[in-house]
Amino acid sequence: MFYFLFLPSIFYFSLIITAIILNIDPLYLIRDYYQNENLKIFSGFISFIGVIIMYMNSSICMFTCFVLNKKKYRQLLIPISIFSLIIASDDLFMFHEILNEKLVFLFYIGSLLAILIAKKNIFKKLKLNYFYISIFLLSFSILIDIIQFQIPISYNNSQIVEEYAKYMGYITWLIFWAKNCIYLTKNS
Repeated sequence: MFYFLFLPSIFYFSLIITAIILNIDPLYLIRDYYQNENLKIFSGFISFIGVIIMYMNSSICMFTCFVLNKKKYRQLLIPISIFSLIIASDDLFMFHEILNEKLVFLFYIGSLLAILIAKKNIFKKLKLNYFYISIFLLSFSILIDIIQFQIPISYNNSQIVEEYAKYMGYITWLIFWAKNCIYLTKNS
């Protein structure tokens, strides 16, 4: 009856054992980030909201795949769901800071272009106004992130602008895909 709890338990304890083997305190894996770093309670609040928005988008696209009758729409929504999941995970765990940031951004741009080009016939049928706004805002956020130390404004101000563009880009990305998932569901 409770067999479905077996895999998450294996995953959990595998991570704990791996941490112990690597001489990492397991508490860093299981405790909240705020507890580990003694941060103020609202540290990174807006950033976490953005991550949640992108995870929501991934979930909406994936859920829509289960509801849709037409396979061709699933072929667009599954890669978009995975893309949103990767973006959210990167934003949460900061993989782009560990890896080559510019290459990661190029990977995102290339991946999105590949998805949209491969599924252009389906994509052209969607209502694209929020998509264009989202792409502009997210591109602007990436640009600020790359050039923030070369522009004549303070780091704090460049962060406010960059994070605002990313936050609003995530929101418009969610609106775009949620509206179109509703549209596709009604018209499939």
